[in-house]
Amino acid sequence: MNKLKFKTKYIIIFIISLLLCPIIAYAQKIEIYDISPNQLESKRFILDKRSTLKIEAAVGEYRLKDDLLSNCWILNIVSHEVVWEFSRRKAKRSRSRKMLSVEETVKLPKGHYEIFYALNPLKNVIKRKILGLIFDSDSRKYYSPDWGITIQPDSRSEKYFSIMEKQYEEKQTIVQITNVYDDEYHKKGFSLTAPVKLRIYALGEGTQSGRKMFDFAWISDVNSRERIWEMKYRKTEHAGGAKKNRKFEGRLTLPAGDYMVHYVTDDSHSTEEWNQMPPYDPSHWGITIWAEDIGFDYTEIKSFNESDYKKPVVEITRMRNNRYESQGFQLRKKAKLHIFALGESSHSRRNLADYGWIIDATNRKTIWKMNYNDTEYAGGGKKNRVFDGFVTLPAGKYFACYRTDDSHAFRSWNVDAPWMPESWGITISCADKECEKNIQLFDELDDADVLVQMIRMRDDEKTYQRFELTIPTYVRIYAIGEGRSGKMFDYGWIENQGGDKVWKMKYSNTKHAGGGTKNRIINEVIKLQPGKYSVYYRTDDSHSYQSWNTTPPDDAEHWGIMIIRQPK
Repeated sequence: MNKLKFKTKYIIIFIISLLLCPIIAYAQKIEIYDISPNQLESKRFILDKRSTLKIEAAVGEYRLKDDLLSNCWILNIVSHEVVWEFSRRKAKRSRSRKMLSVEETVKLPKGHYEIFYALNPLKNVIKRKILGLIFDSDSRKYYSPDWGITIQPDSRSEKYFSIMEKQYEEKQTIVQITNVYDDEYHKKGFSLTAPVKLRIYALGEGTQSGRKMFDFAWISDVNSRERIWEMKYRKTEHAGGAKKNRKFEGRLTLPAGDYMVHYVTDDSHSTEEWNQMPPYDPSHWGITIWAEDIGFDYTEIKSFNESDYKKPVVEITRMRNNRYESQGFQLRKKAKLHIFALGESSHSRRNLADYGWIIDATNRKTIWKMNYNDTEYAGGGKKNRVFDGFVTLPAGKYFACYRTDDSHAFRSWNVDAPWMPESWGITISCADKECEKNIQLFDELDDADVLVQMIRMRDDEKTYQRFELTIPTYVRIYAIGEGRSGKMFDYGWIENQGGDKVWKMKYSNTKHAGGGTKNRIINEVIKLQPGKYSVYYRTDDSHSYQSWNTTPPDDAEHWGIMIIRQPK
């Protein structure tokens, strides 16, 4: 009885140990046939020593095109290199001329491998034009159950090799953003305590036409917001499969600091669903970063949380249709600022319909504006544009402004949204720590230099405000109104205490204010003597703030008049 219990005990221990071990199935061959409509299937295997394998594979060939309807290959999981691929040159054509087959042997060293078999989405291969309309052929009728691949040892001395049923665990990474789907934006941060040489492996989508990337990665410095590396088309190479599959594999040395890794995709061709042949290494669609030094101590790298990301100085975002917002900020010293602005291009794609700009609060002049030529594609619909760059401003007072038109804005998209929809608007951040010490926000209403502000004037209004000067003072008059054929209809003027007009908004002194031709603007400096003054503004029965009968001016929010004290 004791012997039975003893044996039973060790049998149980043996079974438990098997369950706890990595699951590896041993077989004499691997087969992939009857490919699912998901288009891509794979199986992994391990070679315990250098082996010779026999490969039997068949792929489809479209009779009217020089295209394969399917393809297969073997990838070294560790090095990410293709060690074998179906060769049309070595293949035999079947009588039906719809299938190519190959039988060959290949010698592979000890290691981890993955076999892929992919179907080519036929909407990119077969198209027929009937009565001027394009119809996609029924793709399934072109597929054959004979398509597939078999791999097995070539000799009896190598009768076993192992199939992996447990996911291969890649060596430790610094950052990995992979298996990314359509219309996604991901970011992960990390901190380095010392300089590190990195190995970057990134797969994405790009076209030779325009040399643009649509699924790509970049790395930014968290503190300065500057892009220190980007997956540019010219730095990539073909990643296998469709021509638009691109790969970057290189090295980058980073000093100690905080970094953010970003990856974005457009609305098609990703791990979610390939609309053309996938790349050789589809599971790494995204970006992976390792330390180049094999002996690197990964404990020296710390994760960087989103909450640690320094907040911007100005954040005018989530802008809806028909909106205008502004925020004042003051610089005590010259400073370098990072500007991130998302907007919409116009139909001509030469101008922007939703855009941001910066105004000098003292002279009301635009010192920076989001121009189409300075922007890049922002993901989603083609009209989504982004400015991601820097501007250096001298000490002074400024307004950051943003406006949208009547369509395509946050939560009201009429085409696909950009990669970062919540950032629709303008965000301004300090590029260095010195800037953070010398910047502060202010409200235009609280600006002591603004003596009079009568803006957003509506139809049939006449209003006035008073101010007093104790010494001779230079003041800036900033006024926008309606005028045509030498006459003003919405305009302002200034009277002294005795009722005499000391200044009037005349058509001959105004300029076009943007939008309709009758929008007029004046921005001039005059000198006033000590005394009490009254500022008036009058509108007629049409074309005023939010009641425009033609295109509004560029600075529609300031339809009216402002008097601003000027520095000596």
